[in-house]
Amino acid sequence: MSKRKLNNKVLVSLIPVIVFIVYTIITFLIWGDNKESGFWFGWFFSLVATVITAGLPYLLVKKGEEVKSLLNSFSVYYITLIYFVAQLIVGFICMIFNEGPMALLVVLEVILHAVYAFFIIASVMGKNTISDLEQHQKEKVYFVKSIAADLGLVAGKIQDEELKKKVEKVQEIARYSDPMSHQSLAGVEATISTKVEELKNAVDEGKTEGLNEIVDKIEEKFTERNEKCKLLK
Repeated sequence: MSKRKLNNKVLVSLIPVIVFIVYTIITFLIWGDNKESGFWFGWFFSLVATVITAGLPYLLVKKGEEVKSLLNSFSVYYITLIYFVAQLIVGFICMIFNEGPMALLVVLEVILHAVYAFFIIASVMGKNTISDLEQHQKEKVYFVKSIAADLGLVAGKIQDEELKKKVEKVQEIARYSDPMSHQSLAGVEATISTKVEELKNAVDEGKTEGLNEIVDKIEEKFTERNEKCKLLK
C-alpha cells in the first residue's frame, strides 16, 4: 500500500476521532466532577461509535482500489456517519440524565443500534445485489464481444480479399448486434460459436473450400439472433 493511500485512509479516520476528542473535552468540562453512571454510559457508547466510524474505511477500502471501493461503499459509510452523529446526540442525552433511570438509557441505545444495524444490513445487501447484477451483465455481453474479436482475428489471417471483406462485414454485424444475451438465444448463439470456431480452424489449417458457406451461415444466424433480440424487448 502506498504512503499516499495510507494517508488518505488516516485522514478519513481522523475526522470522527477529532470530533470525539472535542466532544469529550466539552462534556468533561460541563459535568466536571459530577459524572455518574448516565454520563459514563453515554460517553462509552460514543467512544464505540467513534471506533466503528474511524475503522470503517479500513474495512471498506480494498487494497489497490481505494477510491473505487470507498465510492462503492458510500452508502455504508454515509449511514455510519449518521449513526456517529446520532450516537453523540444520544450520548449527550444520557449525560443529561446523569442520575436518571438506566433502563430508559439502555432502551435509547438499543433502538439506535438496532436501527443502525438494520440500515447497514440493507445497504450491504443492496450493494451485493448490484455487484451480482453487474457481474451478470458482463457475462451477458461477453458473447457478442468475443465473437466480434474472433472474427477480427480471422479476417486478419485471410489472404483472399473478397472473403476477407465478407468476414469483416459479419464482424461489423456482430459488433453492432444487441450485446445483451438471453437464455432463449442459447441455441442460435451455440451455433454461431460452433461456426466461428469451425472458421478459425479452417483458416488456421489453410483450407479454402467451404469458407464462404461458413461465413454465410454465421451471418444468417446473427440475423436470426438480432430478430429474436427485437422480440425480447
